[in-house]
Amino acid sequence: MKAAFPARVLLYRRPARRRRRHSGLAQGTLCTASSPFAVAMGERNIASGYNSVALGVSSVADGSGSFAFGQAAATRGITGAEAFGSGLSSKLGNFQRSHYALGTTTGDATFNATTPTALTSDGNSASATNQVNLPNGANTAPALARLAAFAPHSPVLSEVGGLIDSS
Repeated sequence: MKAAFPARVLLYRRPARRRRRHSGLAQGTLCTASSPFAVAMGERNIASGYNSVALGVSSVADGSGSFAFGQAAATRGITGAEAFGSGLSSKLGNFQRSHYALGTTTGDATFNATTPTALTSDGNSASATNQVNLPNGANTAPALARLAAFAPHSPVLSEVGGLIDSS
């Protein structure tokens, strides 16, 4: 006579997936990468903006997607800013070269001389984190390149230069 064994069902339970932390990477002496996907390498660099990079010595990349390199470079919290510090001064952002990609879109491609249009680094409404604002007492020589497309496949490029003194 056969022994009757109760049917057993074995269930395999997958282990719970760990939530991935997208932390930053800090390498070097006294470097800090405090935001997701941020990278700080060298000496005393801080990358605190989302997806920001700070390389060199005493540089700060605090804007989202910003890149500061060299010595004492600062992106000043502006989204997408690129700053190179020359190291001529130990004061953060005092002697540096910066690049910003600024733009806007219009629905009718017209120009109204009485109502200026703000250019921003992220295409959103103007704010402190997407415009270039000079500190008091700063001087700059901007070189602006404007690329416009008035009709499909007919881009127009114009360049403007000047000097701005905010003292």
